Amino acid sequence: APLHVLRDIGDLNGSRQAFLQAVKLQPDNAVVFNSLACVCKDLGILLEAIEYYRASLHLRPQSPNVYCNLAHSLQMICDWRDYDSRMEQLVELVVQQLEQGIFPSVHPHHTFLYP
Repeated sequence: APLHVLRDIGDLNGSRQAFLQAVKLQPDNAVVFNSLACVCKDLGILLEAIEYYRASLHLRPQSPNVYCNLAHSLQMICDWRDYDSRMEQLVELVVQQLEQGIFPSVHPHHTFLYP
């Protein structure tokens, strides 16, 4: 959690640098790649964020939160490739999570962007 301190106090550039170092030290850590992606997304470096979300999913394919963050980031850059299949997968994820009593990975305010 110490890596998140910089992000929490609003030092996004410092946080990005710390997470870049962390992925060099832990290249098999999906959580670190996701955290780096989130910081990049917050900084508006969306192409980089997408790259790191994909790296995280490669390491841990069954990560609903990461998948939802990736889907949202792709919409933010108007990447409509595979849009229909992405939306179907998002709906399936949310239905599964609701059936299991799990809070959905899709952020409530992002649902306005989805069908």
